[in-house]
Parts: sequence; structure tokens; C-alpha cells
Amino acid sequence: MTNRDIRSAASAYLCGRLRGKVSSAKIVSGLEEQGYTVVYYNGVSDTGDVKQLAELLGVGEHMRSLKGFTYADSGSRIVFLNEELSEEERCYVLLHEQAHILLGHLKSGAVIGQDVIQESEANEFVHYVLYPDFTARLRLHRRQIGWITAALAALICIFLLICAMPDTAGKAGVGDYYVTSTGNKYHEKDCIFVKDKTNVRRISPEEISEKGYEPCEICLP
Repeated sequence: MTNRDIRSAASAYLCGRLRGKVSSAKIVSGLEEQGYTVVYYNGVSDTGDVKQLAELLGVGEHMRSLKGFTYADSGSRIVFLNEELSEEERCYVLLHEQAHILLGHLKSGAVIGQDVIQESEANEFVHYVLYPDFTARLRLHRRQIGWITAALAALICIFLLICAMPDTAGKAGVGDYYVTSTGNKYHEKDCIFVKDKTNVRRISPEEISEKGYEPCEICLP
């Protein structure tokens, strides 16, 4: 299951069943509407009915070691919850079991939550339900980082291209340059192509630009 699928399921659950502040009572009510019974236990001094149910379903070890779990077969749909949990812990555990149900993990066996991938998906669902604002901000932050990174990469590429271009315009605008009467390139004063020659004249930056003279490859590479 993709991250988008889990996020969509969490959003639909948050808007459809909770409709506001998360509470264990709301989550339990939602589970009951889906046909599940919530059974409370402590794993040590449970009542006779709870002990008998645990024996019948073979989940005694789960009750002793887990804060909560879901049992589902052709005849029973039960969410077991440790009664000694705080309200915050109850919400988390109940939402975790609700995630298993909504994400289609029922096919994996009678006791849900034995698969590592499914556990990870259920935890992700809980995160989206409990912290929707944080999740939205995180997604926006990641997109903004992507935009900034792309913009910086583009600026770096433009800078490198500018650096790689020959600085013809820059060379035509500064310094003293000379040309021969027959040449089409301009040179520095001491260049071998103009030094000690009689057909040499000084040229202005404006004339270099107007007449399209190119810089000498020897003295102005």
C-alpha cells in the first residue's frame, strides 16, 4: 500500500468518523458501528468472562504481552484493549487497530498485526490521524525544499554558462587596444601581431563593437 493510499484512508476516517477532537470514546463508537466489540482486559486479574473468551480464542499470551490487538474470524470481530492505559495510549492503540481494519489487513490471519509491513502502515495511519496539521506542513516544507533546490540548481547552471562564455564585450570596453589596417582582430599594445609594425592604429571600444572586431587569440584569449 502506498503512502498516498494510507494518507487518503486516514483523511477519510478523520473527516467521516471523528469529526473533531480525537478521543477513545469516539474511536470505540466508530469500531462498534463497523461491527466490532471492544473488550477490556489487564492480563492479570481479568474477570471470568474475559478469561473464558481468551481461552476460547487462544489469545491469552497476546493479552499478557500486548497493549491491544484485534481478533477477527468468520464468527468474531473483537478489538482487545488493555484497560490500564492512559487516554492518550488508548487513542493510539485503538487507532492502530482501526488502521489494520481500514487498510485491509484482516486477510492475514485471525490476530491482526503479525506482519512488519502492516504494523508500519498502521503506525503511519495513526500519525496522519493524530497530527494532520503537522503532516500537511511537513509535505509543504518538503515541496518548498524541492522548489528551492531546483531554483538553486538552475541559477548555478546559468552562472556556469556565463562563466564559460568568452568575455568579448568586457575586453572591448576596457584598456588600450590596437588593430592593423588589414586585420579583423584587436590586440594589446605588446602583442607580437602589432608590436613594431607601421600599419597599426589605436582603436576605441565603441569602434570594436561597431565594426565587430574579435579579440586576439594570443594576447586576449
